[in-house]
Amino acid sequence: MYQRYLLTFVFGLNFYSYYLKPTAATSTQIPVTRDWLIEFHRKIEPNEVKRIAKRYGMVSKGSVLNDQKLYHLVDLKPIHHRRRRDTTQEQFIQRHKLVKQAIHQVGYERAKRGYRSLEDLKSTYPDYEPPTDPYFQYQWYLRNEGQAGGKKRLDLNVEEAWAMGYTGKNVTTAIMDDGVDYTHPDLMNNFNAAASYDFSSNDHYPYPRYTDDWFNSHGTRCAGEIAASRDNNICGVGVAYDSTVA
Repeated sequence: MYQRYLLTFVFGLNFYSYYLKPTAATSTQIPVTRDWLIEFHRKIEPNEVKRIAKRYGMVSKGSVLNDQKLYHLVDLKPIHHRRRRDTTQEQFIQRHKLVKQAIHQVGYERAKRGYRSLEDLKSTYPDYEPPTDPYFQYQWYLRNEGQAGGKKRLDLNVEEAWAMGYTGKNVTTAIMDDGVDYTHPDLMNNFNAAASYDFSSNDHYPYPRYTDDWFNSHGTRCAGEIAASRDNNICGVGVAYDSTVA
């Protein structure tokens, strides 16, 4: 399998990520877009790219990551919900003497995010039970019932993910901060010492150096938001309560 750059466009944010180009076995099974990643053999000025794009019925959206060898082009022709890459157009573009490779961008199937009431969750997932931690009722970002004066149901919709079994198991989140109080009863079982490092004391136990005003407690708070244990009658619950932190 040949490795190529695959660009995921996040519109509105202008952030880009690279992945492996899908193999022929999978590329025919996923929806495609009108977006193309064009890699040139050398640096190309934007005006020259515009002329090349026009030749193929496209428009240039500019360079990628300020790299003048990589450009984002958009095909002006409608795709009519095609579910396979346009290999003919791909080969046609790659015949241009300045083009090193042309990669037709794929899309991703998305499930529409919706809100389900607790009653609805219980009917769909009869085994689901909400956390019993005493402060869970105040964690509006996990379950928003208007308890903080905000709009009801405007939360992370995480309970359905929990009900489906997505609780962070076998996942470790690294926190680059002022340390983690791994002795806290809500974190002690979800701390990954092997993946941790304290650059102040050069060991695997990054205990924070607390001050009188608890100035160095930010890392511990972040750890709790992520991986605080559930159903232990202590504080609240982490969004991924079966995960570990480092």
